Amino acid sequence: MRVSWAEVSAGGSGGVALAGAIGLIEESAKLFGMSLASVGTRRAGSGLVVRTVLAVSASFATLECATVLRDADPILLVLRSSLAPVAHAVLAAPLGLVLGGGARGIRWTLPALLLSATLHGAADLSLATPEFGRLGYAAVLAAPAVFLHLWARRASTR
Repeated sequence: MRVSWAEVSAGGSGGVALAGAIGLIEESAKLFGMSLASVGTRRAGSGLVVRTVLAVSASFATLECATVLRDADPILLVLRSSLAPVAHAVLAAPLGLVLGGGARGIRWTLPALLLSATLHGAADLSLATPEFGRLGYAAVLAAPAVFLHLWARRASTR
């Protein structure tokens, strides 16, 4: 499969499909890393889950920057290297919820993976296309935090 940012930037159904494929591949790789880091652990506490998601996301972002941005402008490389771990951790939030909640079966993991992949694809597509741009990217990154906030409020009112 040929993957290029120009194809994502073209938009349309091809750009959406490619952004979705990129999201699925990257989030699957992060899920694999989180699963490896969780092997042999009992039900993980929230602190361990947060550290695992952050560590795997930071490692993934570092590898991504090293391979994708080899010839990039040094300023872009510094900015991307600084901010990518946070963005990748936010996009992996549904996977972290599955790990933290102890619901590790395929019944919970597959929907969480698809949600993370959808968020990732939407983030990539929003950065690549002028229709959504930075505002769309910010909305995608804010969505998991807003969802968790609303969920926590709903749980506390019960």
